[in-house]
Amino acid sequence: MFELSANNGRHIFEPLTRGEVLYESFHAGRCGKLSFGALEYDKDCRVNEGDSVSLRVNGAPVFFGVVFSKTTDGGGAVFTAYDQLRYFKNKDTYVYSEKRASDVVRMIAGDYLLRVGEISETEHVIASRVEDNSTLFDIVENALRLEREHKGKRYTLLDDFGGLSLKSEAEMRSNAVIDKDCAAWFRFFSSVDDCFNRVKLFRSDRKTGGREIFIAEDAESIRKTGVLQYCATLGDGENGAEKARRVLSLHSGAKRTLHAGNVPGEPSVRGGSTVRVRMAGFDADATVTRCVHKLSGGRHFMDLELGGLP
Repeated sequence: MFELSANNGRHIFEPLTRGEVLYESFHAGRCGKLSFGALEYDKDCRVNEGDSVSLRVNGAPVFFGVVFSKTTDGGGAVFTAYDQLRYFKNKDTYVYSEKRASDVVRMIAGDYLLRVGEISETEHVIASRVEDNSTLFDIVENALRLEREHKGKRYTLLDDFGGLSLKSEAEMRSNAVIDKDCAAWFRFFSSVDDCFNRVKLFRSDRKTGGREIFIAEDAESIRKTGVLQYCATLGDGENGAEKARRVLSLHSGAKRTLHAGNVPGEPSVRGGSTVRVRMAGFDADATVTRCVHKLSGGRHFMDLELGGLP
């Protein structure tokens, strides 16, 4: 069972919903979204833009956000609410130095008056960086990308029921198992379109005018698909050979994605969660890159997009 409540500044109440309640979340780059229809039977218990809404499933907190849009028809209204990650679509310019990705998240949260939850500490210290007219999503993702490239560790930025949080891969692990017995349907997709089999990093020497170049490559992959190259500059003090190898390991090989539909709902599963996949020839962990919870009456199902498969 689910509980949907709204706060319009005058009353906290439970709207009488109609149709499915949909909660959608992502691993990166997009905010959490709640969509629902409701009957508007009392002027004191109406939902409008700017009102807050929350969703709990079997008592577990799932979503807290603010209504951004409302469509009214003869039978009531349809609402769309977003969590705090909606504000990460804002663009800004930042120049910072000696900060970790976790520090960058705190800096943005303070500047945009966002409520902060649990922010796990990252390790890599970014010597200096200029982000010019970039979305807040991109600013944080660039910092997290540097964490992956230097430390090999992955983190997820999320809104945890009204608290902006940054959690490690281990903290996002779920006990959910996705297999052919629980999924009503599935599709498997594999592509090398966004992969690299050669990494080329270079650093200019200001004194001599020369340039150091570091290359790591997958010869077998190049033989099959041709050269797919990633090229970037190195910062002062960075170990070029080590970073080239790490970047190659992160981006080489085909990207495999599994879509599974109408899976029995599990409130803890969301974009960024790690689940076990035992279907379509896999018995491995996967990252939930997109999750849609579908709730209606006593029914609860999920549609999942799963990435990071070996």
